[in-house]
Amino acid sequence: SSVVELVDVRASYNGLVLATMRSDCKSLFLMNPVSRKHIKLPLGTEGNFYDESFDLAFCKEAKTYKVVHLFREKSRQLIGCEILNISTRKWSRKSEGPPSELFSNIRQIPVSVNGSLYWMPPKVVCDDFISMSLTNEKFVSMKLPDCRKTMDKLVEIGGNLGYVTHSRLDVLHVWILTNEDGGSRLNWIKKYTIGLDFEFLNRFPICGARNGKGLVFESRENDLYVYSFDNGGMEMVYSSGGELWFDSIDNLYIPHRNTLSSWEDLPHILR
Repeated sequence: SSVVELVDVRASYNGLVLATMRSDCKSLFLMNPVSRKHIKLPLGTEGNFYDESFDLAFCKEAKTYKVVHLFREKSRQLIGCEILNISTRKWSRKSEGPPSELFSNIRQIPVSVNGSLYWMPPKVVCDDFISMSLTNEKFVSMKLPDCRKTMDKLVEIGGNLGYVTHSRLDVLHVWILTNEDGGSRLNWIKKYTIGLDFEFLNRFPICGARNGKGLVFESRENDLYVYSFDNGGMEMVYSSGGELWFDSIDNLYIPHRNTLSSWEDLPHILR
């Protein structure tokens, strides 16, 4: 089917996929691969394919999905931002994009949680991360709960933002960002501690597992493993046959789950 002849998947959220198609590489398409329903979206500012990103999330207050487009301004010094409202299919340009000193890797895939997008700056020495709420559409800098190390990762875990950090080479801590009192103040809580056996030391977290009950890891040989929070087991779910990877894992994987969601029928999200 031409519906699934994708050239490049740019984002995925709640079963919906934002992508370009082989028949029209310069346009964006929003689709559900399960139902095969799809729509063509208008292009906004034309950016450089290798120096821009498109992200998809749902804004409960506006009762619609939104597409966030980041790109380099012509000066190359600033990062521009524009947002597409799926209901109106119109782009709006934001006066201020994310801080460029924390955002050298525009193509980094953000973590989408509860109507907000989160990015990790590429500099390991930085203990901040970037957040943007689709309600007010503003970028803010937030603090990580612990000093950042190489290969630490922001992930979605059970509907919350998680931070997986290496306390030691053989120990991982999993922090969860929550508002336990139901207010607006968010706090980091250390939820899990994972001890890694010697054979697991070269495996790195890439995303949360289904239903928030574990983490997906990748090895240097491109094999995939799932770690269970319940029993502490690490199980291989995919083997690449020993082929080494040469790209950043932030650019290789986009978490996705199959649903029958549609951008036109939203009661299941608004409940």
